[in-house]
Amino acid sequence: MIKGEETVKHLKDLRTRAKVALGRKVNSVTKMVNTMSEEELMKEYGEVHKAATKVTEANSEYLMKLILNADSDEDQVSEELRADVEKTDGETSQRLEEISEVIKANLWSRHGERKVMFAVGEAEKVYEEAEATQIDLVSYESYEKQLNNLEILIKELKEVHSTWRGWAPETAKTDVEEIVRQLETRKNALKRQKEAEFNKARGAAELARTAAEDERAQFALAQLRQDQAQRSKLAEAQIAAEEARFELMKAQHKAVEEAHTTGVAGTGPRDNPMGAISKIRLKPVSLPKFSGSMREFHRWKKDWESLQKQGEPSGSPEVKKFQLLDSMEEKVKKDVTLASYSTVEDMFRVLENRYGNRSTIALQIVAELEKIPAVKGDQPRKVIDLIQAVEKALADLTDLGNPGAINHPLMIRSIESKLPDQVKREWVIFKAKPENGVTPVNHFNALLKFLKEQEEILESLEQLKITETSEKMEKPQNRFERKYAYTKATRRDTPEGECVVCGEEKHNNKLFFCKKFKGFGLAERKTA
Repeated sequence: MIKGEETVKHLKDLRTRAKVALGRKVNSVTKMVNTMSEEELMKEYGEVHKAATKVTEANSEYLMKLILNADSDEDQVSEELRADVEKTDGETSQRLEEISEVIKANLWSRHGERKVMFAVGEAEKVYEEAEATQIDLVSYESYEKQLNNLEILIKELKEVHSTWRGWAPETAKTDVEEIVRQLETRKNALKRQKEAEFNKARGAAELARTAAEDERAQFALAQLRQDQAQRSKLAEAQIAAEEARFELMKAQHKAVEEAHTTGVAGTGPRDNPMGAISKIRLKPVSLPKFSGSMREFHRWKKDWESLQKQGEPSGSPEVKKFQLLDSMEEKVKKDVTLASYSTVEDMFRVLENRYGNRSTIALQIVAELEKIPAVKGDQPRKVIDLIQAVEKALADLTDLGNPGAINHPLMIRSIESKLPDQVKREWVIFKAKPENGVTPVNHFNALLKFLKEQEEILESLEQLKITETSEKMEKPQNRFERKYAYTKATRRDTPEGECVVCGEEKHNNKLFFCKKFKGFGLAERKTA
């Protein structure tokens, strides 16, 4: 056998081995295609194409070698060999196409179609939610988030479709492309529709806001007119009251003059109270103002009603209302909006609800008393402040009708704990004396009596400055001493204790007490 024939035979054997490898690969994939994963199917798809390419290349080399052996004349190759080569190409292409369709169909049906349709379903779901959203000024922001999410999902759908487009059947490709196109179109139409709805809602809200502002302005105008009318009534009532008071004064003066003229006994200024003329003019008393303190509310109300009744005996409701408003701090009037009520009874009812709860006030008084820190050391002024705080708390609770809130073992214990050690010691001695008769029943009353006695003693000590002197004597010796510059006189012309100007010994040589020195001019003082 010649060398050329050996080469042709070798190439034919290579082609045969390539065809066998392709057949084995196709058979293996055909058997296992339904159990392979997505990654395995894609890998086998590439392996099958490589095996088919090897068969095609080996077949082409085999044909070229046949032509070379026939002296480069393609027509010299026998029909039988040519048919064999063409048959091999046809079979390879057919097997490759068949196994490729099997792999593609399996990949699409088991993996690709599910992923693409899931992306379609998510985009459709978000679109339906955005379409169902009722647009107003509040929900528009939520709608915008839905629209942005829809655009993201449509983009992801395009990416998934692009990934699986090569594996999908032609009909599936067309269907998915149509779905994507419709989603894009519907999204743009929805965007235009919702923007129009938002503009409509915004216009309606602007109209409503304008109408509300007009209504508020009309209400404020009506309120202003009402206030002006009430002020006019108040002014008229005040004028009427002043006129009545003036007529009364005229009648009193006339009665006095008649009494002096006729000289009738028992009708003089001393015996006729109505004709008595005051020798001094007192300053008018103004109504007390309420600052908003719950603790002072009931006392303020009692004083206000008493003074108002004396100052305005006519009982005009308009005058009483404006006097009550004038007796309020601005903060209180704003907090309870008193100007919106038409009668004094309604105003007091609102004030009573806000500031007049007796239980709450009692708890507040007790809490404030408990917050006072304990007095330590020798501080008589702080002890006096503590005693006065206890007395005021008792007075306030008594006005509220709840003195038992402070006459309680826990509160008594708290007050005793705040006293300094010296006062505590004296209190224990006070309780131990039988003549004081301290029992659990009258414990608080005895403590209050003791504290009042201590208050008098401590006030006297404060006035005599005994405490201040003792504090100076008890100062530590190692305290930092300030440094002063002194001048020392080496010669003294006048006797010790005599004034250098007037010679008297009364002011002990202190020039600022010397009358003669005070009468000198500036130049004479320098010379002295």
